[in-house]
Amino acid sequence: MNEENRKLSFTIDYLGLNVALAIGMILGALTFNNTQYIVFLVSGFIILSIGFVLNHWYESDAQNTTQTIPRLALKEQFKELLRGYKQPLQDAPFRNMAIGVSLIYSVQLALPNGISVNLKEQFQTVTLFNNIQLTGIKMFTWLQIENVAAILLLTMVIFAYFSVNISYKRLMAVIIIFIITYAYMFLSLNWGILLTLGLIGSICETLIMPEFQAIQSKLIPLDKKATYVSFNQLGSYLSQLITAMGLYVLAAFGPSIAAIFALLFGIIGILLVKPILKNKIV
Repeated sequence: MNEENRKLSFTIDYLGLNVALAIGMILGALTFNNTQYIVFLVSGFIILSIGFVLNHWYESDAQNTTQTIPRLALKEQFKELLRGYKQPLQDAPFRNMAIGVSLIYSVQLALPNGISVNLKEQFQTVTLFNNIQLTGIKMFTWLQIENVAAILLLTMVIFAYFSVNISYKRLMAVIIIFIITYAYMFLSLNWGILLTLGLIGSICETLIMPEFQAIQSKLIPLDKKATYVSFNQLGSYLSQLITAMGLYVLAAFGPSIAAIFALLFGIIGILLVKPILKNKIV
């Protein structure tokens, strides 16, 4: 991966992740009640095969592979882990980008968490096309399918026409629309508005997520890749923690406060990533 193909690489990676998600959802829905064990066995075989291929044919540029690392006690290993995270924590651009992206992504995670709960409890069943009963659970399923399908169909198209030369102002506008869209989904119970908002959110997601990944990769020192990537993974847990807190807010105070809660964290995320985006995007 180099400067010329960086964003294309992350776009393909993001597309692959959503392809896997779509296949997994379909397989799970079709086989869980009957032949789930066959799916588990086949999946396990595929994972082992991938490990075998990587182990035998993948070549890395790792240095000092013959260096002996002394065994440490658990306490010392923990201290060593904290010392390793010290540099990413002190690296303000990378730290703020990692935390900011996590806060922004936590707004999108409201869809499979808080918004789904709100739809289950508040959505009134409607009849579409004379015979389709649309319940809250089915509405959430439609939104999930729409999200994955839109990303699969739009990722490469959006990359080709927008993402290559995306400007700082355009990216900031897309991030703001992304946050407002998912926050507003807490407040709407109309199936047409929800599907429209879900489509808008999916389009925004395909624009900003590969861009975020590409910029984060630029901020990682080559000699500290493992530590920085490991620290960056903590961001996903931060997103999940905020989403769990949002569920409590939804249960205690209702959808309006939950929408404000999601919007607040999204705004904080924007404030954190804004200086880095402005500096890294021409």
